[in-house]
Amino acid sequence: MKNYCKELPFWPQLPNRNSKENMYTMFTEHFPGFVDNNGSVNIDSTQIESIESFYSEYVLNSERELAISKEYSASIYDFLELDLQDCLAIKGHVTGPVSFGLHLNDENGKPIIYNELLMDVTVKTLSSIIRWQERFLSQAGKETLILIDEPYMSLMGTTIVSLDQQKIKNALNELLSSSKSKIGVHCCANTDWSFLLETDIQIISFDAYEYSDNFLLYRKELSNFLKRDGVIAWGLVPTAKDQIERETVESLFSKFEELLATLENSINISQEKIIQSSLITPACGLGARDEDTALAVFQMTRGLSDKIRENYSLR
Repeated sequence: MKNYCKELPFWPQLPNRNSKENMYTMFTEHFPGFVDNNGSVNIDSTQIESIESFYSEYVLNSERELAISKEYSASIYDFLELDLQDCLAIKGHVTGPVSFGLHLNDENGKPIIYNELLMDVTVKTLSSIIRWQERFLSQAGKETLILIDEPYMSLMGTTIVSLDQQKIKNALNELLSSSKSKIGVHCCANTDWSFLLETDIQIISFDAYEYSDNFLLYRKELSNFLKRDGVIAWGLVPTAKDQIERETVESLFSKFEELLATLENSINISQEKIIQSSLITPACGLGARDEDTALAVFQMTRGLSDKIRENYSLR
């Protein structure tokens, strides 16, 4: 991985190694009332004593850190054993409050996002994990970026679920305020991009392979985002096996040039500024992909990044 993501390496989740490395279960380790019934997980809100204990500890230390143990992530500890001297920054991540809150249910089978108490616990738990990651990863002596993974953010504004946007914005901003790093959100499907672009996030990561047309419609919001030095992580490299097999570095580079021209022509920001505010990434995570597909995606990402650097004279 480090050979292909040498500027911005990251620690991977490995759900095939251990179900506890699932992107939701991984961050439940310290959650009061968490119950794991043979892989079926939920939050028991009737465990009042554990919730009260959680708040008591938080009141005593609002800057509390919660570590991810080796049982829940093998890679984060091995990650710091790598030679990271040549990288520009390193990336950590957590699952976001919307996805966490819609995926996990309470003891009655209701998503915890509709329980104000459990959502407050969610935000404080994730904030504590972010603080721990930042301190832990800073041992490498590099700048740290934290990405909040929000696949369920695609449900914003739909009739499928009812979500209070102001409460979600408050939850995200509380997470952002807990971080000393640059912090962003990754959503791998369509969403109301104006909602995310108008929060305090510094990086927005999206599936540019499938959803760039919709993303680029938010001209005013994107202009303001880039003017305040926001960064766009273009997920131009597809992660599905059939998609990656039919693409080449050249075909994806052509797509990038088209997107760059469209964005430049629609907002009052120079091409140079846009490129300097861009990252090239896979469209989505690779935890569920087979080894050959994951390797092909990393190789394509490296090749595309190199070609963009060469053509636009970037270091």
